[in-house]
Amino acid sequence: MHWYVLTTAPQRELDARDALSRRGITAWAPQEWIEQRQRRHDHHAAPVWKARPYLNRYVLAQLASPNDVTTILYEMSRSQRPSVTGYLGNYGRPVPVPDSALAALREIDGRHISQPMQRLLSKGQVVHVHGRPATVHKIRGTKAIALMDWLGSQREVEIDVRQYQQAG
Repeated sequence: MHWYVLTTAPQRELDARDALSRRGITAWAPQEWIEQRQRRHDHHAAPVWKARPYLNRYVLAQLASPNDVTTILYEMSRSQRPSVTGYLGNYGRPVPVPDSALAALREIDGRHISQPMQRLLSKGQVVHVHGRPATVHKIRGTKAIALMDWLGSQREVEIDVRQYQQAG
């Protein structure tokens, strides 16, 4: 049995996974945990952890043959509000997902993406912004303010913490 990638309607990944599971098909939508504030502009509110699909508009289904993919697509497209809209493939045939890609998705599944960002930068740390050194002054969520020497004075520069997460 191989894993195949099915496309879904926007923001309907979990609905498609549940609909496939009701049909007796093993379906998987890798998820990641993100930190969200309870209110939009209240930075002092307690953070809330929320799971969201890692792959936008995709869900993986474990099926015996490529013909099963087209059968499922036909059956699910006949509903009033279809959650599965297509599949990924070549020349009109579904292509199974390679084992290396599945292994990478299994590592990501269930990971908390906000925790490493908080530990990556610290106040007073020197970072390079556009090739110039800057000192981190404030950190708030995914944004940080760094002080950079610019023409004899210090200038505040807003940087994205996620850039330094990927580089590190």
